[in-house]
Amino acid sequence: MKKPLIILIALVVIAGAWYLGSPLFIDKEVDEPLVTPDPFVMPTDEELATMSQEELNSMENIVLSESAKMPEEEIFDPMPEDPINIETGMPTLFAQGQFMGADSFHQGSGTASLYNFSEGNGTIRFEDFRVTNGPDLRVLLSRGPEVAESNYIELGKLKGNVGNQNYGIPTPLYRSDEFSDYTHVIIYCKPFHVVFAVAELNAL
Repeated sequence: MKKPLIILIALVVIAGAWYLGSPLFIDKEVDEPLVTPDPFVMPTDEELATMSQEELNSMENIVLSESAKMPEEEIFDPMPEDPINIETGMPTLFAQGQFMGADSFHQGSGTASLYNFSEGNGTIRFEDFRVTNGPDLRVLLSRGPEVAESNYIELGKLKGNVGNQNYGIPTPLYRSDEFSDYTHVIIYCKPFHVVFAVAELNAL
């Protein structure tokens, strides 16, 4: 065997031995800081739309688990005033109902009240209110205890899962003949189409 070839083979063997054996003699120091895991990020509507039913079910379980860890969000709106009502300065209580949880996990309590103002506007007020927290909760005014297409209007995002709060009713609906058909207030998780709590409004 020619000498140059022997030298080349020897170099390859030495390099391989060094590559395999060097970790035994050379320290690789790491000093990472302690960091908390990345917080859960709610998928967007576009991402949810591309998921299969199995993926949606799995994501719903994750969201429910993460919801249980969410801190409470308290909001305390003042009682609305009725500037035209000279006698009391307060709107008239028109209907009322108690919030009930949708199931053993989704709990709700407190009072939902419908107030009528002298100028012909209406407001839904929550008092002593509390509901299980969750992602993207909405306040719906519905024709029944379930959410179905075209049977509800959305009054807005839930301001907080705890506390007294007000939600105005769109004036055209409130003054229409159809308004009496809207009998339930629903706390609804919009991304996963899950009802968290319901209150039935009964006329007083």
